[in-house]
Order: sequence, then C-alpha cells, then structure tokens
Amino acid sequence: MSIVTADIDRDFIADARAAQAERDKTLRGKKGLTDKQLHSIDNTVKTAWLTGKFNNVRGHTAVKKLLTDFQVLCTRNKIDYPEQRRQEISAILIEELCVNTAAFVEKPTAKAAQDFVSLTVYRGTDFSNIHSDEKFKSLRSSKRVFKLAAIAYPSAPRKYLHKVMFNIAALEQDDEFKSLRDIPYVFKHAAIHYPSAPHKFLRQVISDVAALEKEAEFASLRKTTPHIFKRAVIHYPTTFRTFLHKLMSGKIDATTLPTQKPA
Repeated sequence: MSIVTADIDRDFIADARAAQAERDKTLRGKKGLTDKQLHSIDNTVKTAWLTGKFNNVRGHTAVKKLLTDFQVLCTRNKIDYPEQRRQEISAILIEELCVNTAAFVEKPTAKAAQDFVSLTVYRGTDFSNIHSDEKFKSLRSSKRVFKLAAIAYPSAPRKYLHKVMFNIAALEQDDEFKSLRDIPYVFKHAAIHYPSAPHKFLRQVISDVAALEKEAEFASLRKTTPHIFKRAVIHYPTTFRTFLHKLMSGKIDATTLPTQKPA
C-alpha cells in the first residue's frame, strides 16, 4: 500500500465517520446489507495477511463485526464503499481496533477486542489517548471510567466524561446530599454509574441508610463498624441487607467491602 493510496483510504474512513457524526444516529437495528456486501466481508475476514495484522488480538468474530458495522455505517449514510479498496480499508480499521484494545486492556484478547468494535467504527483511535488528556485528569483516579466510556458510550465518550465531571461538581455542592460528604467518593460513583439519574441514586442511598439505622437487627453494627450502612448501600444497592447479614454471621468481614468504589 503506497503512502498516497493509504492517505486516500484514511480520508475515506474519516469522511464516512464525519457523515455518521453529522447524522447523529446509532447503528443499531437491521443491518440491511446485500448478499454481495456480506460475501465481500466474509472473504476479507478470511484473508490470511489481513487477519495477521491483528497482532495479538486475534479472532474472526471481532474482525467480522468491525468490518460489518463499518459497512453498515457507510450504507446508512449513503456512501459508496470502494470495493477495490476493501482489503486496504479493512486493514486500517483492524489496526485501529488493535490500538483501541491495547489502550484499555492490559492483555488484549479476541474477546476484549469485541468490546471496542463500536468505538473503532465511530471514532477510530481518537479516544485511545484519553488517559493523558489534561481535560480529564480529575478522573484518572477512577481508571475504569475511561474504559466504561469507550465501551458504553462509543459514539461520544468525551461527552459522557464531561457529563460525569459536571455531575460530580454539582453533587458535591448540593446540600441535599451533605449527609453523604463523609464518604465523598459516593458522588463520583453516582456520576459514573448513574449518569442519567445520579440524584435519584443518592436519594435512594439516603433513604435506605435511614431505614437501616432504625432496624434493630443491625443495631450492633452501628457502634462497631462506622459508616457500614452507607458503604453497604452504595456498593450493594439491591442486596445490602444480605451483605449485612453475612457480616454479622461472620461469613465475611468488613474488609471485603472496599472503602472506595473502583470506577
């Protein structure tokens, strides 16, 4: 592949992504590809030299999904895919998938690669350097938030991160939740894992803690384990009573409950 043709192929990919971003719709739903397109994708996936560029992230499943979804992106945006350049374009996409997988997974595998197909289709590798982006340095202590953004919000991961930071700042200043300030990581946890309804989650935490404080069966825990009710409700929002029962029976101890929720 010459430098000139490689640049043309990369420009084609960039233009297709730009059209998708302007269209601002997901690629979910019926794929609507022709038998000819599906056959071409299958042949490309089977090409030995192409899958060989997949480095240590191997697996036809991830490659096939990647190439299929990018074809869908082109089809939905009424972009003619240059059939004579399919292998070269596919090679670029696969290399991007390798970069993305390596950026968020310590030991890349075919299974892990599947998680980053959508990010690659929508964004290429423009999110792979997010760990060093100074705009989001306040989130670096929550290492998994970047991976979560890449997997759960592949078309707009930075938008999600901006929302997380905005919500953290707002929740920390909101007097409605001042009773939770002795466990400050709860605000980051709510913003990261409940981005659409962090306030609702925190209100439920306060409500559940208040109920536990009144329950006689857990009275012994109030003196022996500070903040245990808050921590249990935060980390086990649907099974906190089960956790507390196990704690009291000695089946587990408080050290099994993290003092901070990893994100």
